[in-house]
Amino acid sequence: MTEQQQQDANEVRHRSAELTGDPAAIAACEVEPPDQMITPDAQGNTSGDRGACGALTVVATARCAQPPASPEQSERTSWAPELASKVAEVTGKAVSKASSTTVAGATRTFEAAQALLSSEISGAVNKLVSGVLSGPASIYDKAMDTNYLNELLRPELGGSYHRLFDGSHTIVGAAKSVRQASPDDTIIQEAFGAVSALLKDASTPRGLPIATWDKSNFDSTAAFLNDTFLIPKSWLYGINTYDVADLLGASVSVVAVMFGWNSTDTETFAQLAAATCTSALVSSNPLLLLVAVVALARSYDKARKSGEYHELADGGCKGVLGTTAVLACVAAVNAAGGSAALMILVGLTAAVLAHRATREVSIASIANYLSNSLSAIEALRSRASPSPIATA
Repeated sequence: MTEQQQQDANEVRHRSAELTGDPAAIAACEVEPPDQMITPDAQGNTSGDRGACGALTVVATARCAQPPASPEQSERTSWAPELASKVAEVTGKAVSKASSTTVAGATRTFEAAQALLSSEISGAVNKLVSGVLSGPASIYDKAMDTNYLNELLRPELGGSYHRLFDGSHTIVGAAKSVRQASPDDTIIQEAFGAVSALLKDASTPRGLPIATWDKSNFDSTAAFLNDTFLIPKSWLYGINTYDVADLLGASVSVVAVMFGWNSTDTETFAQLAAATCTSALVSSNPLLLLVAVVALARSYDKARKSGEYHELADGGCKGVLGTTAVLACVAAVNAAGGSAALMILVGLTAAVLAHRATREVSIASIANYLSNSLSAIEALRSRASPSPIATA
């Protein structure tokens, strides 16, 4: 072996020792025999690989024998993957539980908010908006009330209920009316005037209609509902109109449904859908009722795909009970002359207490309990009654 080859072999040993980090590895490194190294040929030239510059590259190979692992190292190596798997599993469960808790808490907050906006607090909200928008009637306000201001048409428009019948208080009707208000205004002025006039009317107790009714058809429908189902005429009017509080309640419900569309379980979403439907029916909010129909359909679809029909029933009952408790408590405070702030406080408290009271309630468990109780009663009756053979 030449001197240059010996230097290359030493360099291989040192590099192997650096890689292993163990000085004992130097002694374990064996350099290939000299006959496997690069040797000069008969003409004195050395064979090997030359780089792009034509320089001779000397290749030396080494075999590094790693010292065997100790029993302690083998034990650590065996349980390390299992520990990492356990840590990942526990972390995943914790993150999933935290996410579910956050979504459920947000859903309950949305339920309470829409229930409060569907209660007597809606009157305070409408008064607040009306105070902000109060002012003299503009040309656009007068244009929308043209039919009502006509003394010949006024008796046929139902007095203060005229917005449902005059055809100029729907969004389309208002747009047509404000365009005829002035020939000199711009489109921007007309748009601003229409929005301002609509908000003014929406903040009043009569609100704005979704569509225009014929008064005779409305009166006949109201009489039928009252005679058949004892539904008052005011409820029929309310379900066809909306105000500012109704808009806010529907907006909150839309956000809640979008938030929980895919992130909530069947029971939680069914609870939200039932609460939305209850608030819509009690407050006769047509916008909220549309959202409730969509939410009910989605909750049923969730139950159908997962087979969780018991969870669907549990969530629906909890939503109805919780919303009913909030509406009843707020109505009681309002009847006692309480302020809006007190109604909000009592309503939120009722929502929390209702959730805690129904948290562990299961409709399926109650049904099973009643079924078992009835079976036990029937068994006791059969034992207590004398048999015909014994009587004979």
